[in-house]
Amino acid sequence: MRWLNISYNDPEVRRQVEAICGKPFGLWSALRRGGTGSPRSLLADGSPTLLAPFTRQEDRRTLSIEVRQGGLLLRCRHRLETMGLPLSFAMIEAMRMTDPSGTGPGTIGFDLAEGHGLVIAVDAGHWTSIVRLLQGALPPNKLSAPLT
Repeated sequence: MRWLNISYNDPEVRRQVEAICGKPFGLWSALRRGGTGSPRSLLADGSPTLLAPFTRQEDRRTLSIEVRQGGLLLRCRHRLETMGLPLSFAMIEAMRMTDPSGTGPGTIGFDLAEGHGLVIAVDAGHWTSIVRLLQGALPPNKLSAPLT
């Protein structure tokens, strides 16, 4: 499980991403699903090995989620490059959500295989669309109790 540089049209990187999380949905399939991408959120926290490429705080400002046929593709900026973390549904052990409070953002926590984890902070304005996207994509047995 590692971040891949998906900035360029590299066939080898595309094959690696598609081997893990599947191909992207076609136009009509994406429209029937109500979309396959999320608004931008913040990569708030995670295991040290997953956060190692993002040494500067500026690199962790935006993260978006793309639903694929076999999993999720998380996209984040790193300096001038776009980094992608492909996740199959089998790699996601659990997803925990906490609603946004009056003063702070909501959080979505992913418990991943091999003891890794990621926490994403989501603004209140984007909360319902991201939750709808993820609940429609993930198998029901992957949803856990809320974060505390």
